[in-house]
Amino acid sequence: MYNPIEESVKEFIEKFDAKDSSLYYKLVNEEVDEAFESLAHLLKELSDVAYVVTGYRLNGGNLELGTAKADIVSYVAQLLINDPVTGALFQEAFVETHRSNMSKLGDDGKPVRREDGKVLKGPNYSPPDIGQVILDNYAKVMSAPEKE
Repeated sequence: MYNPIEESVKEFIEKFDAKDSSLYYKLVNEEVDEAFESLAHLLKELSDVAYVVTGYRLNGGNLELGTAKADIVSYVAQLLINDPVTGALFQEAFVETHRSNMSKLGDDGKPVRREDGKVLKGPNYSPPDIGQVILDNYAKVMSAPEKE
């Protein structure tokens, strides 16, 4: 059976004489770390998009996406939200993003704002730990009983 990924990598190995399995082992760790960081970043940014879109809607805005970029982000977010496994992950990432957003208040308990009104990070800001959310959800999925 034709496997395009395997065939592509075979071509790379031949063209670049890349046959050192110990190097591949090292690279696996590097690439997995990068993918994990990227996934955490993506979930955080999609949570931010959900946050501002919901805020816009709750304040009377009527959102018509219409641009390819916005439509794609909306599509990816819907895939995440509607999938039974990733839906829970996305919701927990959103909750963690909300916790982080709520830590933006200043020492006086009031929002710190930019000239245009955007809320900025106050002195007690605590960034979201989406990586931990991913790890926690992975542990839940791996410990869940198998369905027959």
